[in-house]
Amino acid sequence: MKFSKVLIIVIIFLFFVTGGILGYNLGRNVEKKERLYGNESFRSFWAVVKTVDEEHKLILVSGIPENDINHRGESYLTISDKTVIMDFITQKNVKLSDLKEGDSVRITYHGLVMLTSPSQIRDVDLITRHED
Repeated sequence: MKFSKVLIIVIIFLFFVTGGILGYNLGRNVEKKERLYGNESFRSFWAVVKTVDEEHKLILVSGIPENDINHRGESYLTISDKTVIMDFITQKNVKLSDLKEGDSVRITYHGLVMLTSPSQIRDVDLITRHED
């Protein structure tokens, strides 16, 4: 009887220690993300390139029908120096000038979307070009 009480106490102790370690690591990862990007989460959607304006660093895309309702219409993407444009097949960075009308792309961004017509996304992090 005494052995089972000790075993139960040890199991409960290990349960709390394990929970504390997991909670600490989870909180540390969330804190690190919040320091990098505030309280914003990343979102992504699929689109087709309509026009590329290299001079103003803008891309007009049209979201595909399979996206959620917020990403189905047209959107202007503002390209910054931090935006990475990558080819999916070669996994290499490409230039803005390499994007052409009709290219399928996946857009990953964080931050707010200006609900104009077409909408405007300024904090674009990654554009991945996919071949059809």
